[in-house]
Amino acid sequence: MKIICIGDSLTYGYGVNKGECWVDLLKKKLDANIINKGQNGNTTTDMLFRFGEDVIFQKPDRVIIMGGTNDLLNGYDHKHIIPKVKIMIEEAIKNDILPVLIIQIPVYPDMSKKYWSSYPDYNRINYELQEYRKWALNYAHEQNIQIIDFYKIFMEYTHNNFEGCYIDGIHPSAEVHELLCKSIDLI
Repeated sequence: MKIICIGDSLTYGYGVNKGECWVDLLKKKLDANIINKGQNGNTTTDMLFRFGEDVIFQKPDRVIIMGGTNDLLNGYDHKHIIPKVKIMIEEAIKNDILPVLIIQIPVYPDMSKKYWSSYPDYNRINYELQEYRKWALNYAHEQNIQIIDFYKIFMEYTHNNFEGCYIDGIHPSAEVHELLCKSIDLI
């Protein structure tokens, strides 16, 4: 089985050592050819732009899609993310590629202000992420698409105590990558 994971730095594994990212850990967990197409800084517009070359032309059996955090960091709302994600899912289905949608983890406002940038309103970003999550859960149910809710898994694990879970308030620690990988059960 060939699986492509497309996304941003949360898929790429920014800030953790090679082999510690959830995608790398998934390679070890599954007997599959898993290709990491996460790119640091990518928005869903960037992901959509490269979707043909990075996904469709590679002819995988599945594509795992996770993106939108950079859209929100750049001031857009969740409604900006939705059409791009829908197009990627539709293109995958049209090309006989099984899409799997992942909802990303929240940001840690206090740590993000300290280690990332003091400019964005991180509470707004988390609000928009929750709104995107509501849409994604509903859309996946309506379209009968597998969805993996990293957000829920992370929140249940942390109980709102994010200490030690991030490297900079946006990117998860190696421990969290391991938790996220363990939660993936492809059907």
